[in-house]
Amino acid sequence: MINVPTSLTFIKLGWTTYLSRIPYVAFSPVSINHYYRWLCFQRWWTSRRRRPWPPPWLSGMGWEVKFDGHLQFDASNLTTDLPIGKLKNPRLVSKAAKTVAEVVAGYASWWRPLTRHGYHFRNLDAYPDACVFYIDAHADINATDTTISGNIHGMSLSFVLGLGSKIPDFGWVKAVLKPERLVYIGLRDVDPSEQLIPKQHKIKAFSMHDVDKYGIGKVVKMALNHVNPDGKLPIHLSFDIDALDPFAAPSTVCLVDGGLTLREGRSIC
Repeated sequence: MINVPTSLTFIKLGWTTYLSRIPYVAFSPVSINHYYRWLCFQRWWTSRRRRPWPPPWLSGMGWEVKFDGHLQFDASNLTTDLPIGKLKNPRLVSKAAKTVAEVVAGYASWWRPLTRHGYHFRNLDAYPDACVFYIDAHADINATDTTISGNIHGMSLSFVLGLGSKIPDFGWVKAVLKPERLVYIGLRDVDPSEQLIPKQHKIKAFSMHDVDKYGIGKVVKMALNHVNPDGKLPIHLSFDIDALDPFAAPSTVCLVDGGLTLREGRSIC
């Protein structure tokens, strides 16, 4: 087994972009932290004992936790970011994603980064041999040449896989991910332009049909055996909240019925 850091750092970025069709979605990373503090206050009020941050049970498990504050990215100048081909807000998305990637890279050597924000762009340079568990209702593998909507949040994997035409503004994203080290869980809403890409590149994908057929435990085991059979590779987990059924997680933009239950989602993590 590989040696993994026992230090955890929280990195949170709120997005105020065209994605935020649901009011205050951009503030959700901060709200999660505020909710935890409110919950601690409620417990303190009941027990008259102060509940510290980070949660003491993390340190009890041997984890050191660091939180440097919330990274709020201002997207107030959307009108000045003209499309590149079909791509919407390309410079803004690139700048914000690069901000997160640089922060993650700064921590990755000694800390295990945990990010909360609205895009799946990651800097995998620190772990170029990492395998990626992509938990999502959508494939997010449209290339710049195949996208219909122009939404870059549906193209995250094509950049790190090196698919499609190159966009200078995203030249900082290195194609370090190999198709055989990527696995999907929870797919159920894949664009027609995306459906052939996983098959062409032999990317393993487990749809909700597979989850219903085999159960989440067996699906996770099969996924691990496919991308990390020896257990020697670092694992990057990308968990989109819309992988969960809307009944469990209604406050997201791209709702798709028939998703993972809350218990299934927690069992993956």
